Amino acid sequence: MKKGMKSLAETVIFQTLTTSSNLTKFAADIMADSLGRKGLNDVTNPFPSRPLSVPKGIGDARQHAAKSLARGINAANYKVVIVPYREFMRNGMTGALTSVIKGIPVLLVAPLTGATEAASYTLLGARNALRPDICKEEEASMSLR
Repeated sequence: MKKGMKSLAETVIFQTLTTSSNLTKFAADIMADSLGRKGLNDVTNPFPSRPLSVPKGIGDARQHAAKSLARGINAANYKVVIVPYREFMRNGMTGALTSVIKGIPVLLVAPLTGATEAASYTLLGARNALRPDICKEEEASMSLR
């Protein structure tokens, strides 16, 4: 009975982490697309490309998660501080105010996009730490592509 309950708990936790990782990745993709991911440059893109390697644990996901968070904040900063400053220098207060208003959606969505991608990749690392055998299978399938 104990062995069955332990197996059930592991399966439920594994599936929860897998589903949560996939849902947060999907949400991050949708938010990044709403920001116009393709038109953004390296400074304003809150969504760094996902590493090709599969994280073996939360520690492996840490660097990508930190980059995702930092990029989200940098994108918001760029659209609400840097762009309005440049517009102020070119067109005065009217240009600055207009660009701040245009930057409000990015201010709201970009940090959230970075945080969602960070959560997705960290959940993937937690899932792989729970079941390293699945991680090895995914690595093998990635090398075949």
